[in-house]
Amino acid sequence: MSNFKQAVSWLFHSEHEDEVQERFDLTAQQLEDAISIVNMFSTIHRESANEEFNIHNTVHDWSKK
Repeated sequence: MSNFKQAVSWLFHSEHEDEVQERFDLTAQQLEDAISIVNMFSTIHRESANEEFNIHNTVHDWSKK
C-alpha cells in the first residue's frame, strides 16, 4: 500500500492532519488531496443510506472542485 493511501486511511479514521503529514512525508498539496478524498468518502458513507443518493453524481461534483 502506498504512503498516500495509508495517509487517506489514517485521516478517514480521524488522525490529526499534522501527524499524518509528518508520518507519511506528504507535501502540502498531497495532504490537501488526501483530505479531499476523505471528505468524498465521508459524504458517500453518510449518504449511502439515502435512497436518492447517486454515487456517480457525488464523484462528478467532487471532481469539479
